[in-house]
Amino acid sequence: MNNQELEALRNVSARCVARELAEIAFETYHGSKHPSFPVDIFAVLKHFNIMYKFLPLDNSEGMYIPDKDGSVPVVGIHYHRPYERQRFTAAHELCHHLRDYNTAMASPVGSRHPIEVYANEFAAEFLMPTIYFLEEVDKIVNPSGFVDPEKAISLARVFGVSFESAIRNLHHHGKINFEPTPSFFKSFGVLKKAKDLGIEDLDSTYLRNIIDSYSYIPQADTSPLWQRMKKTLIYHDNKLEGVDMEIEAVAEICNDMRLKLHSSEYYQQYKNNNNIVETVGHIFVYDHVAATKEVPDRYAIKDLNKRLYSLAPSADLMGEYRQTDNEISGAIIQTTQPRLIENDMYQLDKDIDDYISECENRSFVDCMELAVRIHHRLAQIHPFEDGNGRTSRALMNWLLKLKGLPPLYVESESKQEYLEAMKEADGFNYEPLNLLFMRRLLSSMVELNSRIEIGVRSA
Repeated sequence: MNNQELEALRNVSARCVARELAEIAFETYHGSKHPSFPVDIFAVLKHFNIMYKFLPLDNSEGMYIPDKDGSVPVVGIHYHRPYERQRFTAAHELCHHLRDYNTAMASPVGSRHPIEVYANEFAAEFLMPTIYFLEEVDKIVNPSGFVDPEKAISLARVFGVSFESAIRNLHHHGKINFEPTPSFFKSFGVLKKAKDLGIEDLDSTYLRNIIDSYSYIPQADTSPLWQRMKKTLIYHDNKLEGVDMEIEAVAEICNDMRLKLHSSEYYQQYKNNNNIVETVGHIFVYDHVAATKEVPDRYAIKDLNKRLYSLAPSADLMGEYRQTDNEISGAIIQTTQPRLIENDMYQLDKDIDDYISECENRSFVDCMELAVRIHHRLAQIHPFEDGNGRTSRALMNWLLKLKGLPPLYVESESKQEYLEAMKEADGFNYEPLNLLFMRRLLSSMVELNSRIEIGVRSA
């Protein structure tokens, strides 16, 4: 957005009611293009040159920091709220950017301050523009001209808002014949009714919108935030494979073995302790992934596996393709036969080359989905005697790094969800796996960009 358009919107904001300002802003953003719904509100923020960050806010839905002294305006959004609420908050803070742009603002939960009420009305109109909202309403009204509450669930999905927002907007337009009281929302049971009606959520769409416009700042491998995440990642990634070892509990042992290798005073004592040996090896893997300037290929994949077991008694045998058949517990496909591994890895190399050549021009989520598929395919091939899961996830994180994205890890508590999603991917349904990793990608983005100091006042 150019400065003239923004200035024009700000000039008109002082004499507009909230819904009128939202209508003008909506038309300014879309121009002559026909809008699609749900509105990608995060792309809208990006268009308005607003940086948004997801933050663990306590008593506020969001916050707005103005663009003073040449700085970039920032919107903070409560990280632990439902996606529909986060979308509404994003539109709410956009209103502050257009109308209250000289003051840093916090948006307290449930505030009835006139400034906040105005911004709520703006958000409702921007996400559910009257002309398009009433077009959808006309499709679902009952013979009396009203919308039944059950129909409002699908209406909320069309516009990417909460059921409560849809009902309140219907009430505003006189399209329901009851008062939407707190007791109504409490007793309605929208989640159960949506499930009973077969109405799917839009989490995948919402996450794609959030991630693709997110202003993520990559962290150096020396960053304290990265060092902290590396420990968490290695703990959960190991635990997925049955290695239950808190790095902090053996920090001195792991650090001494990492630095001195076989010369460590602890090596003879712990060389047969798989938990410690593989934990140290995993540190080697992610130190390499974080520091290397190289791009991965099938030879680099061998090297990752070898690093994982570099202190194991059988280190010389690791990083080489297996010579015996094996299987993945619970999988619906057979792993590659030993005599075909070389060929399958050659084909995987081509997929990696395609990723590298295309990632610069693809969105964050597109790149993540490609990296997830490559990780899944490597796990299917299962080229090594052991460590295939950790090697495939390390490769995925290496690929994400090439796009400037943070590493991902599956929390050990989500192991069953991950295994079920991998099984679905065996049958070429990648959606559950993509959704799981989109959630993890956003989590990593937030965690690694968490140190933001913001001072605001409440309306």
